[in-house]
Amino acid sequence: MKLQITLDILQLDEALEYLDKIQEYADIIEVGTPLSLMEGIRAVREIKERYPNITVLDDIKLCDGGKRSVRACLEEGADIVTVLGVSDDATILAGIQEAHKLGKELMVDMIHVNSKELPKRLRQVDEMGADIIGIHVGVDAQAEGKRPLEALKIAASVVKNGKISVAGGLKNDKNLSQILKLHPDILVVGNGIRKASDPSKAAAEIKMRMYLAEKGDYDGWEKVSGGYAE
Repeated sequence: MKLQITLDILQLDEALEYLDKIQEYADIIEVGTPLSLMEGIRAVREIKERYPNITVLDDIKLCDGGKRSVRACLEEGADIVTVLGVSDDATILAGIQEAHKLGKELMVDMIHVNSKELPKRLRQVDEMGADIIGIHVGVDAQAEGKRPLEALKIAASVVKNGKISVAGGLKNDKNLSQILKLHPDILVVGNGIRKASDPSKAAAEIKMRMYLAEKGDYDGWEKVSGGYAE
């Protein structure tokens, strides 16, 4: 299980300052959509140059131009690029093909895929060859109390080939033990680390809980720390 830490920050200088604090705990650094919108590919390039051994995901959430845009991002230093699961099949397939030509990966983000269509779309995307399939509840939906657990259960039963990532308020999620029991390949955490009083400590706590879960201890965190303080 890998930890993906998001940089949903508007300014590159601020993002880099934060990254310096938590980079030792990150398996994947996500150049979040806000940062990508404000700073463009420069953010990807500078982060990869500073931390060449960390996997960098560019969360541009493509819905068109799968071939050209995916190649452009990957050639500038990204290791993974995101395409929306609601996109046309042609866009997803083009993105997968370009990523694989470069020896890199494509993640298909299932955010906003209708819940009734989710099992079918998961199978389709998995069969297309997506490297990572993202179960994702966005910040607006989180504000309404939505969480990714039920969608993750569906993905765990349907996806046969690709890796599964899960995102959506996980640091504070009371269902985190249940999420860990489903063994997602990638756990994505953003504000739960960044907005903690001590981001480095919060990231270390998440890594410890992941470690315990891989040992089959899904509730051991309560014994270690008394639960989450944030």
